Parts: sequence; C-alpha cells; structure tokens
Amino acid sequence: SLKIKLNNTTNLKILGGGINFYAAEFLSHLITCSKNRSCGYDTLESHKHIDMSAEPIIITLMANMFDLEYLKDCSSELDKCISHNNEPFLVVTKDYSNLFQKIKKSNLIEIPYLNTELIGIIYYKLFEKLYDL
Repeated sequence: SLKIKLNNTTNLKILGGGINFYAAEFLSHLITCSKNRSCGYDTLESHKHIDMSAEPIIITLMANMFDLEYLKDCSSELDKCISHNNEPFLVVTKDYSNLFQKIKKSNLIEIPYLNTELIGIIYYKLFEKLYDL
C-alpha cells in the first residue's frame, strides 16, 4: 500500500496537472505538517527529470483532465519515472487509465468525472491515511 511505502522512504512528491495543482499543494502541506517531513509538490510541466532519482514515490493527480495530448504527455513522464526506479501512483478519471499502460494496477486509482469543486474533497479523503489528522 502507499502508506507502507511512504513510511519506508523519506522522499515524496505530489504532481498536479491543470486544475489538480492546488490539490497537490494542499496535500503536500498536510503531509509535511502532520508527519514533520518534507513532501514536495509541482506541476507536471515543471517537474524536472533530474528530480526523479531523488524521489522514489511520486503521486500524480490527473482527475478531470480530458486533453488526450496532455494525458499522453503525463503517461510519457510517468514512464520516465518508472525507468528511474520510481514508483508512481496515479489518480485519473475513469476511461482514461488505458493511456497509462506501465502503471501497476495497484498504483492506479480511477475515479468518475466530478464537478471541479469536489476534486479537492475526493483527494483529501483518498489520501487521508497519509496524513492521519
């Protein structure tokens, strides 16, 4: 599980694409404050390849992203993470997970389309065991 893997590593980064960036930032702050450990966040576009070897666990938030080119780019970036021996976890809107062939099924969370206002709440609940408030 993600919680066990997180407890076995000191490096975690949360990436948020598009509307998911603010959720990535929020979750990062929750984890940092509750666990007294560093948890970075970034946009998918700004995440640098040099960072990959230092971050064995990367959570990527891609719910409600429907631009196929953007999702293909995300898939390519996550493939690079895997090639650097990182373990990416991905949250993606149902019906788009087929674009992410190399992600282990156990590291993939599919959610239905949601109103934009609900995305942050869903992420908060999905990852609440990581910050145990």
